[in-house]
Amino acid sequence: MANLKNRLRQMRSEYESQSAPDELRQQLQALVKANARPPKKRAAVIWLRRIGGSAAAALLALCIAVNASPDAAALLADIPVLGPVVRIFSFREYEDSQSGIELKLSSPHVSGLGDPEAEERINALFDEYADQIIAQYEQDVAAMAGKDEGHISINSSYSVPINTDRQLTVAIDTTIVMASAQERFTYYNIDKQTGDLVPLSGLFQDGADYIALISDEIKRQMRAQMEADKSVYYWLDDEIEDWNFRAIDADQPYYVNESGELVISFDKYDVAPGYMGSVSFVIPEDVVSGIILPGGLLDQ
Repeated sequence: MANLKNRLRQMRSEYESQSAPDELRQQLQALVKANARPPKKRAAVIWLRRIGGSAAAALLALCIAVNASPDAAALLADIPVLGPVVRIFSFREYEDSQSGIELKLSSPHVSGLGDPEAEERINALFDEYADQIIAQYEQDVAAMAGKDEGHISINSSYSVPINTDRQLTVAIDTTIVMASAQERFTYYNIDKQTGDLVPLSGLFQDGADYIALISDEIKRQMRAQMEADKSVYYWLDDEIEDWNFRAIDADQPYYVNESGELVISFDKYDVAPGYMGSVSFVIPEDVVSGIILPGGLLDQ
């Protein structure tokens, strides 16, 4: 196990020592800043904090908001009825391959919420990101023209893991394949009663220290899993402090499962080596029961 940990440290050090070109980094920061929103109107943003290298740099901005696709091809297809009213359907589809970068995106729209303004607001988030992603994609393709950077494949699709009378969750699954595959998830949790996208903070009472409570529970589960299975490894009590998981983000990706439990999601490499993949933790009800927002998605 010691040898495994040493090798993981070495690989991570090499991985994080790479950096994106300044120009792409500035584009990334500008795009993130431009899309800052008040909590109830924010779409989830995928942060590529650990992707480096010249090839990966070309898709940094591409993957910020993979819940979108370009204007080039809009269509309505395969419209499933998810409930008595609400529908989710493929509104935009896009495929392209240039300069060694292959992109395939599918973006959804929502209808039937009973609030046209809410529908327009939510769907506009998908479309707005779509416009920005295709623009950044074109810039990165141009930057890669004539360079031998190898093959990069990005595939983004959506699913609907949760659809109840109260809640609709749309999950965006993006797989990035370079030398290896990286899978990332983001979740859009829609309160059907209000038509709002609900951030993690929107599940709890004002002023509640949900970050500390949830983070401590996740650390407990990490240690229990590592103790029970020696093949499981998280960056938690590592000798290199900068690697260790300390706390969730205020807007950490999440969803509420069919049992009404909070599930916290982490992308590959966020809290564990790549072989662990994307990981998630179910937070027991009794951990957060004292701070949940009355009438919120956790109070059903």
